[in-house]
Amino acid sequence: MNEELRRTDELDEAGAFMESILGGLASAVVDADLRVSMWNRAAEDMWGVRSDEARGESLMGLDIGLPVDELMSTLRHCLSGTSAREQTEVEATNRRGGAGV
Repeated sequence: MNEELRRTDELDEAGAFMESILGGLASAVVDADLRVSMWNRAAEDMWGVRSDEARGESLMGLDIGLPVDELMSTLRHCLSGTSAREQTEVEATNRRGGAGV
């Protein structure tokens, strides 16, 4: 039992560490199926969707003001391994009606 509690504490600590890294690097992380696996406070603030509402959902289905369809080619290249990194600029509107970053 103590060993399981220690592992749980370690997992919680690792999760908090990953969240802090994510907070400094990106707003969201998606899996190969474009389902949101991580959504940080910056994403919540910018797009107006809470983490518990975004996690597990398809990025394509989130009503966040980001034209995800314009990003599909870039996303496919990165997810398939064709490209390790690509950059694309799109016009977006955040929850306050301003330009999304």
